[in-house]
Amino acid sequence: MGDGSADPNFPGWGLDGRALHEKLPPSMWCVTPQDLRFLRQEVRQAIDQRMVMPIIEPVFDDERPDPFSPEDETIGPNMYNLTDNYIKPLTLDAGRMSWALLRNPEGLPCDLFITHAWQAPIETAPFCSGGGGDLGHWGRCRILLECSRQSCCRSSRDV
Repeated sequence: MGDGSADPNFPGWGLDGRALHEKLPPSMWCVTPQDLRFLRQEVRQAIDQRMVMPIIEPVFDDERPDPFSPEDETIGPNMYNLTDNYIKPLTLDAGRMSWALLRNPEGLPCDLFITHAWQAPIETAPFCSGGGGDLGHWGRCRILLECSRQSCCRSSRDV
């Protein structure tokens, strides 16, 4: 898992996230199907390394239950768990940018906007190559994953 500027998987590592977000409009905070495949691999590693664990009984007020089984590769953690225990720590260390800009610091124009229910397992999302969907039919399209800034679904032209 990425943890430094020498990692080619995270070309935005070490850049100023605030400056990136000010420079690029939200319509450029996008990822590719390849980025999503990489994220799926990263999620598996985070589970294997016990960075992302099942939450059976929440300890903290802001935690939500996520009783996934680490051995089950078809149903994994929900977005709350994944964001709190993988994405936030990684992007904080990297320079406080979104995961999309960590992967694509120059930004990418969006062709498609997808949203996902945060309490559902990541593998059920239509952008995941596991149980929920197949990335192959999107071809070269770029995808805006709005995981932390908005909760409504709208066209990338409206972003």
